[in-house]
Amino acid sequence: MTLHAMLSNWGLRWTDLILGDVMSGRLTEYKCQVAKPGRHGDGRGLYLQVRSEMGKSWIYRYRDAEGRERFCGLGPWPAVSLEEARTRAVEMKRMRLDGRDPIAERLAQEAKAEFAATSITFRAALDKVIDLKRPEWKAGSGSEAQWRQTMNDYVLPKIGSLDLRQIEPAHVLAVLEPIWSTKLETASRTRNRIEQVLGWGIGMGLADAPNAARLKGNLDVLLPRHSVIQKKDAAKAVKHHAALPYAQAPAFVAELRQREGLAARALEFTMLTSVRTANTRGATWDQFDLEVGIWTLPAEVMKASREHVVPLARQTIALLKGLKGNHETLVFPNPAGDAMSENAMLALIGRMKRKGEVTSHGMRSTFADWCTEQTNFDRDAVRIQLAHNVGDATQRAYMRGALLEKRRVIVQAWADYLEGLPASGIVTPMRHKGKAA
Repeated sequence: MTLHAMLSNWGLRWTDLILGDVMSGRLTEYKCQVAKPGRHGDGRGLYLQVRSEMGKSWIYRYRDAEGRERFCGLGPWPAVSLEEARTRAVEMKRMRLDGRDPIAERLAQEAKAEFAATSITFRAALDKVIDLKRPEWKAGSGSEAQWRQTMNDYVLPKIGSLDLRQIEPAHVLAVLEPIWSTKLETASRTRNRIEQVLGWGIGMGLADAPNAARLKGNLDVLLPRHSVIQKKDAAKAVKHHAALPYAQAPAFVAELRQREGLAARALEFTMLTSVRTANTRGATWDQFDLEVGIWTLPAEVMKASREHVVPLARQTIALLKGLKGNHETLVFPNPAGDAMSENAMLALIGRMKRKGEVTSHGMRSTFADWCTEQTNFDRDAVRIQLAHNVGDATQRAYMRGALLEKRRVIVQAWADYLEGLPASGIVTPMRHKGKAA
């Protein structure tokens, strides 16, 4: 038998002899074939890991930036030959010389490949986005319910089951066209919410750019402009909350006081304090100091994300004391013990036959109109009472403290007006000057 044939039978090559691998202790294909369980080194960090006769694999040994011993797999033997393993080990060595970590980079690549291959439906992505946004939303604001309502009504039936990568402008257009020219505000909010869900998908590598729901340079050339629609049809212009004329407010409060139930007390409280209805529904007993006569609303429940202090009139304090004991935490709970529904006060207004004429939120305008037309109260104090911005941040910080007593006078005068009591001295009806007859 020739030497070449003998070497071939042993899994060796002429180069093995030339390089001295057989004599040097470096691995050969034959040594790999007959290797016993354990770890067999080839030099330069390359090892053959043998677990059984059929379980042999290549590993590259190195130390990471923190000095920890690491082992990076290079593939199984004999699928990966000794020569291929050595080539891969050299690549690993070069990565280490460049300050790169082979295992960290491999994990990142695998995660990226796995993530890119993952698909997600619009419905599932919506749930992810809502979970992310939930901490941003004010307690009791109803934001999640509003999101889900528009999605359930208009979006999910049409594109809920589609993979994010499938969604194109035509799909978004099919959702928006039926409501775009008739329900302007709803359509605008729906489009924005679709855009946010798709934007999340693009950022996570689960959807392809550009965003199919983007308005500028995309849907704006496919849909009529809302500003033009509103100019042509006044009925579709932005509508403000229906407000009770202040002249009717005392009679309205008198009627409220004849009605039983927490909804009536909540609406009266909202009128007395001129706060947003969400703040009334979310009011908790620990926010009140009835001895001092103030209600402190924390920043997280306020629209402007700033703490708001509301002075309380005598009538308001009496109303609150009458509600003590109804619930340990909430001032205006529903029968189940949760916060009052956002529709409770509106339903009450409907039972009073004032639906369409009055809204609970519009009571803020009633108060503001009374202050403007019937008093000479400090306008900044009135704006702060309504939690509106006044001046810059420094001025607002000063005014919240300095104008508290002025606002206390305002709310007491307003409460007295609603009760039909004589106006206090600071309430000065604004009269138009005219020529003497």
